[in-house]
Amino acid sequence: MIKKIGMILMILLLVGCHSVQNTDNTIVYSFKGESEDLILNNGVVVLSPTQQILYGGELQFKQENLSSLLNYSMEFFTLSDEGKETLLISKVSDMTEGNGRSIQDHQALSSVIAENKLTNHLQNNIENDFYFELTVTKTNGDKQSYQIKLDVTKVTPGDNQ
Repeated sequence: MIKKIGMILMILLLVGCHSVQNTDNTIVYSFKGESEDLILNNGVVVLSPTQQILYGGELQFKQENLSSLLNYSMEFFTLSDEGKETLLISKVSDMTEGNGRSIQDHQALSSVIAENKLTNHLQNNIENDFYFELTVTKTNGDKQSYQIKLDVTKVTPGDNQ
């Protein structure tokens, strides 16, 4: 709980440092999610009229860490009748001829600060249709995909969360 509040305060500080105007219309969401294999905690989305911030949070593995990876991608997106809207995608490839890359447990995920990139589609769908997907290709060629439907909470001043 304290970690969540600290993360939200850090994001709000970032918003202030980036001169977001019209803070009365700024909306802050926290998100988390869990699947059979993964846990995602402490994610934050800040939407304002001029900027949007997505902090991906922290990824944990319930079983073993993923290692010997040729490449992997992490994607945040919303789904609706209008289709899939990707908010952030991060791809990593092993270009060496070594044993591949690994994803560490408790790995902090990517962040993005965008100006007017995220649309009304996001604001209308984030609370019920926000997802995270991790796709990996191992050095032996095996591919795996893990998807989590994220639990999103709207955080506003005065909420007791």
